[in-house]
Parts: sequence; C-alpha cells; structure tokens
Amino acid sequence: MRLVLIHLGGKLPRHLILNINRHLDVFPKIPITLIVEETNSVFNLHKNVDIFQYNRLLTNKSLFSNIDKNRLDFREGFWIYTMERFFALHQFQEMNREVPLVHLESDVLTLPNFPWQTFNEIKHVAWSKYSTSRDVASIFFSPNYHEINWFISKLSELMLENYNL
Repeated sequence: MRLVLIHLGGKLPRHLILNINRHLDVFPKIPITLIVEETNSVFNLHKNVDIFQYNRLLTNKSLFSNIDKNRLDFREGFWIYTMERFFALHQFQEMNREVPLVHLESDVLTLPNFPWQTFNEIKHVAWSKYSTSRDVASIFFSPNYHEINWFISKLSELMLENYNL
C-alpha cells in the first residue's frame, strides 16, 4: 500500500508539505509518492518521499481540448487538474503495476485511525460517493494497473461524450 499525493502546477502549497510531514509522523510505515510535473518544485521535501514526474505529453490532449472555457479559468485550472490527476495516477501505476495506491487530495487530513488495512480487501478502483449522481474523489483507491487502466478508459469515454463533467 502506498499513499500517492499529486501536485500539478507550480510551487508546492504549504498545506501539502505540512500534510506530507504529518503523514510521515503518524504513518511512518505507509510510503509516500508525490506526483509532480516539475521536479524543481520539490527540492526541500523529506527524504522519505518518493517523487514521480508526470509527463503531460503522454496524456490524450483531445480529452481536454473541448472543455468549457469557464472550467478552464475557474481557480487557475482547478477542474482541469482535478481530472488530470487521474491520468497522472495512471502513469504512475503503469510504472508500478502491482502497487496498490491510495490517493488523497492534498488537503485531506488522515487521522491515526485511518483504515489503511481495509483497502487490502478491495479488488477494484474505489472512491467516495456524494450522492447517486455525484462523486467526490478526495479519496481514491486503485489496487493495480489493470483496474486504473479500466477506470481511465471509462473516464476518457465520459470526457469525450460530455465536456461539462
């Protein structure tokens, strides 16, 4: 099991660095990978954090090319980065095919009783449901590359069908 955090864009936000340090203190046996676009933004991170560089050029640009302009501009690309992080997770898991991962949004705080062991029982991708028609992927789990590859293919289909996701 591995915790994977993602920061796409420029300088790492302070809350992400604080969250990484807290995780290392509370869960020293759960390794962390931080996925970034630019490795020069991570020079002062803890030595126990693995860095994975996301390559945007490997992502299908046509999926993002027709997204509504209002979504592009909202909070400096928030919606684009929200969707793109799944493609970053896909790239990471392609290189680490059998490594189960838990992805948390960078501002999600895990408490000492966070149920890491529960994820070992899950055989497919999983995330938080908000309602029957909406989801919140503040916590996202993928047990292996096969499962995230399935998820990315379905997400890509949805993005091509509906640019207002």
